[in-house]
Amino acid sequence: MKNLFIADNSSISQKSDFEEADYRVLEYSRENSLDEWIDKFVCEIHDDYTNIFLPLCFGATLTDFLGLRLALHIRCTKGKFQACNIFIYGSESLKQIIKNEFFDVLKLPGIFLIDYSLEEIKKYMQLEEKQVGGSSIQNDLDLLNLKVPLHLFDNHSVANIWGMHRLLDLGGADSKTVQSLSSIRNSLSNIFFKWLLAKNDIESLRNQVVKDAEEIFKSYKYKIEGPKVVGKIDLPESKKKRPE
Repeated sequence: MKNLFIADNSSISQKSDFEEADYRVLEYSRENSLDEWIDKFVCEIHDDYTNIFLPLCFGATLTDFLGLRLALHIRCTKGKFQACNIFIYGSESLKQIIKNEFFDVLKLPGIFLIDYSLEEIKKYMQLEEKQVGGSSIQNDLDLLNLKVPLHLFDNHSVANIWGMHRLLDLGGADSKTVQSLSSIRNSLSNIFFKWLLAKNDIESLRNQVVKDAEEIFKSYKYKIEGPKVVGKIDLPESKKKRPE
């Protein structure tokens, strides 16, 4: 069992309050986009944590409830910690956050909203087992139905960007090296694309493509083998090659 406690930089909690946990502080930088900054923060987590505790509210606008977005980033990021129990602590009620675009994150197995109290947090730090199996995450994420972000315009734009990323993935190329796909708008650090990637695993897709290709080859094999010749063919004199 291993715990990680994440605190907002304005939090009154101290590292000494949680001796049984690793302690990290969120220091939001406006130099990067929100999703890029959260993605970078999450990718710096390397240990196999059983429980991760994070604040419901942080950043410039507390009513954005960014802890819900952070929790989804954790679930959509491949790593030892991906299937950990996620406890989002705060003093707000469900009624206050129900209209948030990421509210349904709380419907995912292994993600909980708990009261912001030392006693409550320490109680859940005693959990020794993860509530989610790594193999079930892909199916769990299908429970969400994220709306297309406004800056991506519509489903057609999403399909174009998604298709380019997927073709490069299937070909074993790094989409980060393609300039037109490295912008904030098209970046895979965007939580919408991270969610799509996590619930449509590239290995599963690659295996399906190979399987489909094999089936197609079988169905067309007899058409491309060419004519089959049984026995000896005697060409008429007019068709035989004449010596020069």
